[in-house]
Amino acid sequence: MKNAVGASILTAAPGIDSAVEKRMVSHFFFGNGQPFILTSGESARYAQNPLSSEFSFGIGRANPGANGRIDVYDFDPQPWGNRTNFAEVATRGANNIGNTFGGQAFDVFLPTNKQ
Repeated sequence: MKNAVGASILTAAPGIDSAVEKRMVSHFFFGNGQPFILTSGESARYAQNPLSSEFSFGIGRANPGANGRIDVYDFDPQPWGNRTNFAEVATRGANNIGNTFGGQAFDVFLPTNKQ
């Protein structure tokens, strides 16, 4: 129940409006930290335009790992000035919601790169 409340709060947040962003929020609360794999279509669209609003609240600053990971979905607060004030406030708010309602960080992979 606690996880469902957190998922409902974040899913309703402004800017979380694409299907992949909503799936990532759900995975944050119900995926138990397991890897998240983009679909083939999502992967192709991400490759075409990684800055698309479809991914803006799902894949932040992509930080590829040696194992094929493209990002970590974790709402990691940064020192002020590393992001815009709006982005940092949103990240810290989502981090607090995740901590309160049982969210768990997870690695994001392209379909062929899951390790």
